[in-house]
Amino acid sequence: MQFVRARRRLCQILTVVVAACGVASAPAAHAGEGYFTSADLTLAAGAPPMPDGPTGILGWATPWDNGRHVAYASACVKSDPSSCGETGIVVASSYGSKRDWTWVSASAQAGPGPKYGFVLADSVAYPYDPPGLEWARGSVMIIKGDDFHIWQMWTSATEPAWHLTDLTALTGSPRGSGITAYVQGNAQHVVFRSEEDGALWELIYTPWTGWKARNLSVLTGTTNTWMRPAATILGDRQMIAYENRADNRVHLLVNSGFGWSDQPISANTAAQDPFGRRLLGILAAPWSGRVAVTYCDEKYRTHELSSSDGTSWKDLDLSQELDFSWQPCPIPRRSSVALEADGSERLFIGHDDPYWTPPGDLNELVRDRYGTRYRWVDRYDIRYLCAFSSQEGSKVDTVWIAYRLNDHVIVEDMTVKYT
Repeated sequence: MQFVRARRRLCQILTVVVAACGVASAPAAHAGEGYFTSADLTLAAGAPPMPDGPTGILGWATPWDNGRHVAYASACVKSDPSSCGETGIVVASSYGSKRDWTWVSASAQAGPGPKYGFVLADSVAYPYDPPGLEWARGSVMIIKGDDFHIWQMWTSATEPAWHLTDLTALTGSPRGSGITAYVQGNAQHVVFRSEEDGALWELIYTPWTGWKARNLSVLTGTTNTWMRPAATILGDRQMIAYENRADNRVHLLVNSGFGWSDQPISANTAAQDPFGRRLLGILAAPWSGRVAVTYCDEKYRTHELSSSDGTSWKDLDLSQELDFSWQPCPIPRRSSVALEADGSERLFIGHDDPYWTPPGDLNELVRDRYGTRYRWVDRYDIRYLCAFSSQEGSKVDTVWIAYRLNDHVIVEDMTVKYT
């Protein structure tokens, strides 16, 4: 069964009780339980505006200090050196329960990057907390430069200011795009698509070896890909979803410690051919073993390939199931997935076509812990967004979304309690 709900309408109804609901001039004191509250970082925290362009927003949580972080490009987003301001990449953060946001210019701390800036729409961010190595704990952004180099912006407990490293130059790997990443134990894994031939490459970091590069397509004997891959882990399993250029199917590379295997997960399903660059994401639920890959087909419809045992896969047309087949499927910078500790899954998808009417619907597709699906709708022209979750206590989870609205950066959060 599926339900369609107007989330923003619910938020407006609750403004009598919760003054922070909607786009506010001050940050919310705390997330609403069961509904979203929001803060305008540009107004409330004085953060620089976010101009339009080939950009995006990154978001992540750092559980060791109960921190939430949002990064975006405030300048250096156009192919024009005169557009580059002093702030560059901005990182806004809040800690604890107060939701008071502050911001810093990561670019000012890290120093010069590529001449024409970064493309955060093709980038990832994550916390790095290697077991037993508290000194290495920090935040990492893996960012595509306008020069198609893969760059790393990072902090650590011993070096809290932002630093910048050109990983392409450091490792001798090819120029790339379509960046995805995951952390397993002490190792950071960054996967991307080579701009030279479409091969899948992996950059691996450990505190003892530094960064190393390897060609996954050669290592696994797989074909090259047209679109952005998506990677995650489930226990000891490393998983990379990609579109196989040879058969135009969705494949999954899996490594459980005994070498990589290539699984054509859409081959024996009713899945449609994926449309170029339209692999939206992958998530893996450790409590159930469920793995889900979302993608867009050649008819611009949103699909999900899922499996609970890692061997048998089924395809679900989410556009038909949740009744939004009239809206085109988004490009990755207008979509994001979040996995909650209570077992719920959320897929946020914004708009792809700026000339589409009605403009800018943001769909939030939810699958709760019991498998029930429903859809929320916002009537906003949201072009760039990210979603992530943070666990803020025993049986308390918070979902965060950040997006650009009229050059302002808006952050919304919703607290979910579960048993």
